[in-house]
Amino acid sequence: MNDILNLDDVKLVVDCFYGKVRQDEQLKDVFNNVIQGRWPEHLEKCTAFGKRFCWMNTPTTAVRFYLTQNFLLALNISTNG
Repeated sequence: MNDILNLDDVKLVVDCFYGKVRQDEQLKDVFNNVIQGRWPEHLEKCTAFGKRFCWMNTPTTAVRFYLTQNFLLALNISTNG
């Protein structure tokens, strides 16, 4: 599992997470009903939020690494393929 270092990394996490959501039998209809075809706008907002939360506002590399790893583990996401 890699640290999130830039906007491309944040976008990768968001895309991986919502890719799984959109395939999940229990979640896809819930999200589709709320988002109603506005997926590009939703993903852009989530990426911007993730950038602020996981990268921009953390004071040190150690804290940023800790938040990144726990965020990814909580979502059960691997960005290593």
